[in-house]
Amino acid sequence: MKVPGEFAVIAAVVGTSLAAVIVISSHKSSRSQLEGDGTRRRLLQFSDPRTVQLKDPPVTSMSNICDYSWDMHGPENHYDSGYFEWQKKIGIETGGMVAERARQHLPIEGNVVADIGCGGGYALSLLTEAKARYCFEINEAAIKEHPSNVVSVSKWSQLENDSVDALFSHHSFEHHPHPLLSLQCAITKVKPGTGMIYLEVPMEHGGCNIGDNDYGRVFDVPNSSFHLYSWNPRLLGQFMHAGGLVDIQCVDLRPFPSTSFTEHAYHTMSVWCVGRRP
Repeated sequence: MKVPGEFAVIAAVVGTSLAAVIVISSHKSSRSQLEGDGTRRRLLQFSDPRTVQLKDPPVTSMSNICDYSWDMHGPENHYDSGYFEWQKKIGIETGGMVAERARQHLPIEGNVVADIGCGGGYALSLLTEAKARYCFEINEAAIKEHPSNVVSVSKWSQLENDSVDALFSHHSFEHHPHPLLSLQCAITKVKPGTGMIYLEVPMEHGGCNIGDNDYGRVFDVPNSSFHLYSWNPRLLGQFMHAGGLVDIQCVDLRPFPSTSFTEHAYHTMSVWCVGRRP
């Protein structure tokens, strides 16, 4: 593909966070050389006499990329004890429903199971037929609530690669700063050929009236939910396909169960997809 003008902008993942690296090139080719510490330094030559040097921090493993910082203008601090207290009752009320959906779509009995964004671990702890239960959560207040029959993890590197039979996530990926990267990291944890992943996320749209707000159309800061993304069946399916999953099945507009969280819960819709690691 021809890039207009003399300059090109390339986005790259470097180090432990997702960063944008601007590479300016001209008619002259760039050169690479190794420094004494083994890192690569690019020498980019321009038409004028200037030379720009960009040093790439070494990437030693996939976990360096997966365990990126959530500290992007406050989200990491957003998930504190106050947020968990707001979500706790919802998690307790919907835990049975989430566990049942996991049973319907994933091989749970006798297998290793992981829940990404597990909150207080209420759903995961109900899957007692599983061989092992890994509860992935970054909120320290929620981690303190984890039942004794789940293993708490807060970093991808704490999960062994190719070890999980069934991984699910219920209303979590809409919070992830880099959801596709998170999905690809999750895929490295499930078993090749047989590992299954189930994702359910909200489908926010203009017809959802909750209280005085038209959910999904009103922008207010700070917003208690801090959703960064929303999907529909086509986009979530494409998202999982782009991540590398196969045999993907999706269902649209699933009503969220009625809870004390909202008097108009039947208006709040979800979409879910399930896929297999090839």
